[in-house]
Amino acid sequence: MKKILLFSLIILMAVVVSAQRYSDSTWIIGEGHIGKISINMVEQKLSSLFTAEQIKKEEKTDNDDIYSIINISLKGESKTALELETMCMDVCLISRISLYSDKYKTVKGIGIGSTMGDIKKNYSISAIRGGEKGIMVYVDDLPQTEFIMNVPKVRAIVDKVYKTMDIPDDSKIEMVSMY
Repeated sequence: MKKILLFSLIILMAVVVSAQRYSDSTWIIGEGHIGKISINMVEQKLSSLFTAEQIKKEEKTDNDDIYSIINISLKGESKTALELETMCMDVCLISRISLYSDKYKTVKGIGIGSTMGDIKKNYSISAIRGGEKGIMVYVDDLPQTEFIMNVPKVRAIVDKVYKTMDIPDDSKIEMVSMY
């Protein structure tokens, strides 16, 4: 009886520690969000998450569409960690997030620098397609999220469907995109 009680207590402690680790979503890639930035979030909320020095905004127009490209750097860093695209009507909403920083990870530890082998061990792959920026890997747990791989041995052909075995396990994630 004591062994069962002790084992139950250890499991409970592990769950509590895990929940505390992920209760702050600052560095988590999750469904519909990267960190505290989410798809369809109002652009104005960025000023409560980042300093003015961390936000670089460029407004654009395409025909009658108004949108912005916003580059976010992390504190103490000069390079872009996140690139956000907004669509504006009455209010500007974030419509795409591109991640370049290795600080953000999924709850299973996958992020920039992780390998195809890491993805295969932790997720069920739903699709692999060629894109303009590389080979895009999609997983069941994170819909509308693309893990864009650096695959030197495989040429990315836009819209081509690849098989899991076509992508070497040591291929690395170089960008994460969410829409």
